[in-house]
Amino acid sequence: MESSDRTTPTGQVTRATRAERDRSTAASVLAHPVRVRVLEILNQRDMSPIEFCREGFAPEKMDVSHVAYHFRELAEYGCLRVIEENKRRGSIEHVYRGLARAYFSDTQWNELDEGERARISKTMIQGLLARVEGALMSGIFDSRTDRHLSWIAMKLDEQGWSEMSTTLAAAFGEIEQIRGDAVDGRADQYALGCLLFECLTGTLPFPRGSDVAAIYAHLEEPAPRPSERREELPAALDPVLARAMAKDPAERYGTCGELVGAAREALGLAPQERPRRRWLVAGAALALAGLAAAVVVLALGSGDDAVAGGPSGTLFQIDPRTNEVAGRTEVPGYPNAVEVSAGGIWIGDFRQGVLWRYDPRTGAQQRISSNGEPRDLAALGGDVYVAADGNNLTGTVARYDAATGVRKDSIDLLVCALASGEGVVWAAGCPFVQRLSTGSRPLHKVNEVFLPFQQPGTASNSRIQFREMAVGDGSLWVLGDALDRRMWRLDRRDGRVRATIDLGFPPRSAVVAGGAVWVTDGLHDTVVPVDVASGRVLPAVRVGRGASGVAAAGGAVWVANAGDGTVSRVDPARRRVTATVHIGGFPSEMAAGDGAIWVTSHAP
Repeated sequence: MESSDRTTPTGQVTRATRAERDRSTAASVLAHPVRVRVLEILNQRDMSPIEFCREGFAPEKMDVSHVAYHFRELAEYGCLRVIEENKRRGSIEHVYRGLARAYFSDTQWNELDEGERARISKTMIQGLLARVEGALMSGIFDSRTDRHLSWIAMKLDEQGWSEMSTTLAAAFGEIEQIRGDAVDGRADQYALGCLLFECLTGTLPFPRGSDVAAIYAHLEEPAPRPSERREELPAALDPVLARAMAKDPAERYGTCGELVGAAREALGLAPQERPRRRWLVAGAALALAGLAAAVVVLALGSGDDAVAGGPSGTLFQIDPRTNEVAGRTEVPGYPNAVEVSAGGIWIGDFRQGVLWRYDPRTGAQQRISSNGEPRDLAALGGDVYVAADGNNLTGTVARYDAATGVRKDSIDLLVCALASGEGVVWAAGCPFVQRLSTGSRPLHKVNEVFLPFQQPGTASNSRIQFREMAVGDGSLWVLGDALDRRMWRLDRRDGRVRATIDLGFPPRSAVVAGGAVWVTDGLHDTVVPVDVASGRVLPAVRVGRGASGVAAAGGAVWVANAGDGTVSRVDPARRRVTATVHIGGFPSEMAAGDGAIWVTSHAP
């Protein structure tokens, strides 16, 4: 019988038979929110992983190579099949179709243990609840007497499975109908605020790749500033829509008419006579149309001057001795990932698929070809490691000469994050992290470690990726994501898991300094220290809005705040902000080295 080896988090080698793997696949294939979404869409239409991402069905931070992996897993289990192959940029694009079959027969369902049944059932029901939550947020249930929510007990047996399938099919149809009603003009003030935001900026307030991600953003993330989406809009409009889209209904305007009036005043438009109450919705809609027309004038009234050139970002250099900007360099495109190497400052532009090397001594910029869209960077010795999404629905990690930009070698590997330091380089996909070679031999994996998902798994806690990593104090620190809010401490050499720490917030980036791991929390505008010795999560330090990248240098921790265009300097001993550097734009990533803090910023 066929078997395979796998290294567990404790370093033990286990052997699983093909039969055991097939049995466990029944639970693991469907108990993942992305795969549930794939099956939902592909049972309605044919689609490739690229189309799935392009049309916004994938989570915002998930790239096409990871989506393709989920497609392949579903195909291997018999839920999808390839119906077409198209040549695309030197690779093959597969188009899949959902199979008209029960994903579990009664016999298969009966063979699963109760824990596996519960995991799959919870995942499917979570998708329903997410849609119900969206309907509740829209306020439609408040005015509908023919809709109600109720709870019933369900047994995890063959009859229970059949009843749940029937109930879910009917319930999904009802929710779709409710969601359709939500766009016919009877939305509440929060929805009106969102619609006003979209009319004024031309963008959704929370553009996300899936319903679950969008609902999470509406529930947890602060309202974005419209003036940051379109510079033509006055800053006075920001607090107006922030109030309309407040999470607490008590903080919003008393009526939709008040919201429209405040928006008109912020835009400098003439006041409009308030309509009678019974025409409130119609009047608000007409006023909204007038506001949208005014924005067209604001945005396009300048004629040819409104046409902008190509996108451009900035590399900022901050002097940690003075807390001042010591230099700024324009970088074409959308500079994001940044790393300090022996050969200069390396920058990755994921959206345009290029690399840049900046020499701080001469000011010269070198454009370097990438074998994909660079997602993350790491440097060690005279080498720079680049994790990129490839064109063939896979990922690669390439090793470059830091000084010349010449690519030395590469390895096929799906990677979300890289980290280097203390003589090692690690890569993170999901659910594995891999230590990479650093010697003269061709690039290869030295070790691979599996980090388990949360149990029991649900749509709300099933990790999609590892957000970031950091090396320090003899360990590798691996961050989960917004769904799996944990951090793992691994031995930096062999990958043995030393600790798993519950953070309690969605982690963004991390750096090790002053006896703690400093983790940014963009949702709550803080950076949170985790004590290295005890693993205890310490009180958060409030920084600027939208805490993102983090670095350490000059005896301080530095945080890039994408929401307000600032960089915060934090004293790790006193755990408080001691300086704020205003650089403007949308600072996202940062790195320390060569006597400075380097921050990338680009347009949204």
